[in-house]
Amino acid sequence: MKYIITEEQHMENIEYIKPLAFKYWTKYGPNEFDIDKVMGVFSIVNTNRNIRMVNDWLLEWYGGKDGLRKILSEYEGKVFNGVDGTYDFRFFVKGISVYSHDGVNVYFDIAFVDGDGEIYVEHDDEVFTNIHQAVTFDDNIGWEIEDEIRDIIVQTLGDIIKIQFIISVDSIVVSKPGEFDKMHRLSSRKK
Repeated sequence: MKYIITEEQHMENIEYIKPLAFKYWTKYGPNEFDIDKVMGVFSIVNTNRNIRMVNDWLLEWYGGKDGLRKILSEYEGKVFNGVDGTYDFRFFVKGISVYSHDGVNVYFDIAFVDGDGEIYVEHDDEVFTNIHQAVTFDDNIGWEIEDEIRDIIVQTLGDIIKIQFIISVDSIVVSKPGEFDKMHRLSSRKK
Protein backbone atom coordinates (compact mmCIF):
# COMPACT_ATOMS: atom_id res chain seq x y z
CA MET A 1 0.00 0.00 0.00
CA LYS A 2 1.27 3.46 -0.85
CA TYR A 3 0.50 6.55 1.21
CA ILE A 4 0.61 9.97 -0.34
CA ILE A 5 1.20 12.86 2.04
CA THR A 6 0.41 16.36 0.93
CA GLU A 7 2.77 19.23 1.65
CA GLU A 8 0.28 20.63 4.16
CA GLN A 9 0.12 17.32 6.05
CA HIS A 10 3.90 17.10 6.01
CA MET A 11 4.28 20.65 7.34
CA GLU A 12 1.68 20.05 10.07
CA ASN A 13 3.86 17.26 11.43
CA ILE A 14 7.27 18.79 10.76
CA GLU A 15 8.24 19.04 14.43
CA TYR A 16 8.93 15.28 14.38
CA ILE A 17 11.87 16.06 12.10
CA LYS A 18 13.56 18.37 14.61
CA PRO A 19 15.03 15.59 16.83
CA LEU A 20 16.23 13.83 13.67
CA ALA A 21 17.96 17.00 12.51
CA PHE A 22 19.60 17.31 15.96
CA LYS A 23 20.88 13.72 15.67
CA TYR A 24 22.17 14.52 12.17
CA TRP A 25 24.12 17.57 13.43
CA THR A 26 25.43 15.63 16.41
CA LYS A 27 26.72 12.87 14.15
CA TYR A 28 28.02 14.90 11.19
CA GLY A 29 28.60 18.24 12.88
CA PRO A 30 27.24 21.64 12.01
CA ASN A 31 30.52 22.47 10.28
CA GLU A 32 29.29 20.36 7.41
CA PHE A 33 25.81 21.85 7.66
CA ASP A 34 24.33 22.69 4.29
CA ILE A 35 20.77 23.96 4.48
CA ASP A 36 19.81 22.42 1.14
CA LYS A 37 21.31 19.06 2.11
CA VAL A 38 19.50 18.90 5.47
CA MET A 39 16.26 20.01 3.91
CA GLY A 40 16.72 17.39 1.19
CA VAL A 41 17.58 14.60 3.65
CA PHE A 42 14.38 15.27 5.60
CA SER A 43 12.20 16.21 2.60
CA ILE A 44 11.54 19.72 3.85
CA VAL A 45 10.20 21.94 1.11
CA ASN A 46 12.67 24.75 0.36
CA THR A 47 10.74 27.89 1.28
CA ASN A 48 11.92 30.98 3.16
CA ARG A 49 9.77 30.00 6.14
CA ASN A 50 11.29 26.52 6.26
CA ILE A 51 14.84 27.82 5.86
CA ARG A 52 14.28 30.14 8.85
CA MET A 53 12.79 27.24 10.80
CA VAL A 54 15.80 24.98 10.13
CA ASN A 55 18.15 27.87 11.01
CA ASP A 56 16.26 28.29 14.31
CA TRP A 57 16.65 24.57 14.98
CA LEU A 58 20.37 24.82 14.35
CA LEU A 59 20.59 27.81 16.70
CA GLU A 60 18.76 25.76 19.34
CA TRP A 61 21.15 22.85 18.71
CA TYR A 62 24.07 25.20 19.43
CA GLY A 63 22.48 26.01 22.80
CA GLY A 64 20.59 29.10 21.73
CA LYS A 65 22.06 32.56 21.37
CA ASP A 66 24.15 32.19 24.54
CA GLY A 67 25.56 28.84 23.41
CA LEU A 68 26.48 30.20 20.00
CA ARG A 69 28.03 33.34 21.55
CA LYS A 70 30.12 31.11 23.80
CA ILE A 71 31.37 29.10 20.83
CA LEU A 72 32.12 32.26 18.84
CA SER A 73 33.90 33.92 21.78
CA GLU A 74 36.96 31.75 21.06
CA TYR A 75 37.46 33.81 17.88
CA GLU A 76 37.32 37.16 19.68
CA GLY A 77 40.69 38.85 19.94
CA LYS A 78 42.52 36.26 17.82
CA VAL A 79 44.55 37.71 14.97
CA PHE A 80 43.64 36.43 11.52
CA ASN A 81 44.96 37.18 8.04
CA GLY A 82 42.65 38.65 5.44
CA VAL A 83 43.92 38.03 1.93
CA ASP A 84 42.14 38.74 -1.33
CA GLY A 85 43.41 40.26 -4.56
CA THR A 86 45.75 43.11 -3.68
CA TYR A 87 44.75 43.05 0.00
CA ASP A 88 46.86 41.30 2.63
CA PHE A 89 46.29 42.38 6.23
CA ARG A 90 45.91 41.20 9.82
CA PHE A 91 42.76 41.78 11.85
CA PHE A 92 40.92 40.79 15.00
CA VAL A 93 37.29 41.17 16.05
CA LYS A 94 35.57 42.12 19.31
CA GLY A 95 31.98 42.03 20.52
CA ILE A 96 29.50 39.37 19.45
CA SER A 97 25.76 39.70 19.00
CA VAL A 98 23.39 37.00 17.76
CA TYR A 99 19.96 37.90 16.38
CA SER A 100 17.25 35.55 15.17
CA HIS A 101 14.40 37.79 14.12
CA ASP A 102 14.37 36.85 10.41
CA GLY A 103 16.88 34.04 10.21
CA VAL A 104 20.00 33.86 12.33
CA ASN A 105 22.58 36.64 12.04
CA VAL A 106 25.92 36.93 13.82
CA TYR A 107 27.41 40.40 14.27
CA PHE A 108 30.94 41.26 15.33
CA ASP A 109 30.82 44.81 16.67
CA ILE A 110 34.30 45.93 15.66
CA ALA A 111 37.06 44.63 13.41
CA PHE A 112 40.48 46.11 14.11
CA VAL A 113 42.63 46.15 10.98
CA ASP A 114 46.39 46.50 10.71
CA GLY A 115 47.04 49.82 9.00
CA ASP A 116 50.37 48.43 7.75
CA GLY A 117 48.46 45.77 5.81
CA GLU A 118 49.32 45.59 2.15
CA ILE A 119 47.12 46.99 -0.55
CA TYR A 120 47.70 48.25 -4.03
CA VAL A 121 45.33 51.01 -5.15
CA GLU A 122 45.84 53.64 -7.80
CA HIS A 123 43.75 56.79 -7.48
CA ASP A 124 44.27 60.15 -9.21
CA ASP A 125 47.94 59.45 -9.98
CA GLU A 126 48.51 58.30 -6.37
CA VAL A 127 49.52 54.74 -5.51
CA PHE A 128 48.66 53.43 -2.06
CA THR A 129 50.50 50.42 -0.69
CA ASN A 130 49.28 50.29 2.91
CA ILE A 131 45.74 50.25 4.20
CA HIS A 132 46.03 53.22 6.58
CA GLN A 133 47.29 55.45 3.79
CA ALA A 134 44.55 54.34 1.40
CA VAL A 135 41.70 54.71 3.92
CA THR A 136 42.73 58.11 5.28
CA PHE A 137 43.91 59.83 2.08
CA ASP A 138 40.50 60.51 0.57
CA ASP A 139 37.03 59.97 2.04
CA ASN A 140 35.69 59.23 -1.44
CA ILE A 141 37.74 56.05 -1.74
CA GLY A 142 38.26 55.39 1.98
CA TRP A 143 34.73 54.08 2.50
CA GLU A 144 35.03 51.84 -0.59
CA ILE A 145 38.24 50.34 0.72
CA GLU A 146 36.64 49.83 4.14
CA ASP A 147 33.72 48.03 2.48
CA GLU A 148 36.13 45.76 0.60
CA ILE A 149 38.04 45.10 3.82
CA ARG A 150 34.75 44.30 5.60
CA ASP A 151 33.85 41.82 2.83
CA ILE A 152 37.25 40.12 3.14
CA ILE A 153 36.89 39.91 6.93
CA VAL A 154 33.39 38.43 6.69
CA GLN A 155 34.56 35.88 4.10
CA THR A 156 37.63 34.97 6.18
CA LEU A 157 35.57 34.55 9.36
CA GLY A 158 33.02 32.46 7.47
CA ASP A 159 35.78 30.19 6.14
CA ILE A 160 37.33 29.82 9.61
CA ILE A 161 34.21 29.50 11.76
CA LYS A 162 32.24 27.43 9.24
CA ILE A 163 28.75 28.28 10.39
CA GLN A 164 25.97 28.79 7.92
CA PHE A 165 24.55 31.85 9.63
CA ILE A 166 25.02 35.29 8.14
CA ILE A 167 28.10 37.01 9.56
CA SER A 168 28.43 40.80 9.61
CA VAL A 169 30.94 43.32 10.91
CA ASP A 170 29.51 46.62 12.10
CA SER A 171 32.60 48.86 12.38
CA ILE A 172 36.11 48.87 11.00
CA VAL A 173 38.97 50.52 12.91
CA VAL A 174 42.23 50.83 10.99
CA SER A 175 45.34 51.24 13.12
CA LYS A 176 47.96 53.86 12.46
CA PRO A 177 51.16 52.43 10.95
CA GLY A 178 53.11 50.48 13.57
CA GLU A 179 50.24 50.55 16.11
CA PHE A 180 48.34 47.31 15.41
CA ASP A 181 50.19 45.12 17.92
CA LYS A 182 49.77 47.77 20.62
CA MET A 183 46.05 48.07 19.80
CA HIS A 184 45.74 44.27 20.04
CA ARG A 185 47.49 44.15 23.43
CA LEU A 186 45.32 46.95 24.83
CA SER A 187 42.17 45.35 23.49
CA SER A 188 43.12 41.98 24.99
CA ARG A 189 43.37 43.53 28.47
CA LYS A 190 39.82 44.95 28.28
CA LYS A 191 37.80 41.78 28.78
